[in-house]
Amino acid sequence: MNRMKVILIRNFVTRHLQTVLLILFVCFSLTACQPALSKERAVIKQFNLRGRVESVDQKNSGITVAHEDIPGFMPAMTMLFKVRDAAELRTIRLGDQIQAVVGYNQRTKETWLQQIVVIQRNRGDQ
Repeated sequence: MNRMKVILIRNFVTRHLQTVLLILFVCFSLTACQPALSKERAVIKQFNLRGRVESVDQKNSGITVAHEDIPGFMPAMTMLFKVRDAAELRTIRLGDQIQAVVGYNQRTKETWLQQIVVIQRNRGDQ
C-alpha cells in the first residue's frame, strides 16, 4: 500500500514538475525579451511638426514640408520626409498646412512622418 502511494506521488510530481518547468521557461524567455523591446522604444523619439506641403511623391511615399522649428530636434527648414503609411498621402495636396508626428530613430538616424493631419487646405486647390 505504501509502495503504491509512493509511485502515485512520484508520478504526480513528475507530471506537474514538467508543467512547472515549462511555465518557468516561458516566463524567463519573455522576461529576457523585455530589455530588447525597451531599448528599441528608447531609440525612437517623436516630435510634433507643423508646416506647409511643398511637394508630394506618391510613388516613393515621400513628402517635402517647409516646417516650423521643432523644439529639441531641428530648426525650421524645408525637408523631404518618408511617410511609412502611403495611404496618408492620398488626401494631401501641394500648399496644404499640416501637422504630423516626426518619428526619429536615434540609432539609424532615420526620420519619417506619421499621423499626418491637414489643418488648412490650400485655398487655390479647392
